[in-house]
Amino acid sequence: ISSAVFLSSLLLMFADSLGLIPADFPHHKGSLLGFIVMVMLLSLGITNKIRRMQNDQLKALEERKQSEAKLLSIFENASEGIYQFSPDLGVMEANPAVAKIFGFDSPSELKRLDCIKQYMEADLPTRMMKAVQSNGGVRDLETTAFRRDGKKIHISMSTQPVLDENGNLLYIQGFIRDITEMKDSER
Repeated sequence: ISSAVFLSSLLLMFADSLGLIPADFPHHKGSLLGFIVMVMLLSLGITNKIRRMQNDQLKALEERKQSEAKLLSIFENASEGIYQFSPDLGVMEANPAVAKIFGFDSPSELKRLDCIKQYMEADLPTRMMKAVQSNGGVRDLETTAFRRDGKKIHISMSTQPVLDENGNLLYIQGFIRDITEMKDSER
């Protein structure tokens, strides 16, 4: 009987520390029935606590999914091109606007390219990489490029590097706009 009292007291303290059962919860000291009731109540309390934690995690997961869906919608529907290029200017990610600027039907077509350099002025990749390395990026760099069909276009690019913890370049990300109409109207 003294072990039942000891175990009941331990269970009460444990339950109280978790906030599951108040410390002044009535129990029958020394009775086996009181001990069994205490174990059952503690089990129910722990089960409820686990359910609350699971519900909180599910709610956080749902909020994260909604946030990701919003960001994906912004990426997919932006009028400006949004891109990530590898250090050798391979297309890692691009939204539909980038594909449209360069005359492709979809970003996946553009991503199959080895390199976007073939659609840029010959010296642009070198200028861009120098600016990324020395100035931490380029803002509103106006230059010419070429569409897939060979048509010359005017673009404005803003680029910044993404570095690893050691300062090594992982990729370049930024925005691109087709400013051909604006440039043509200036003439």
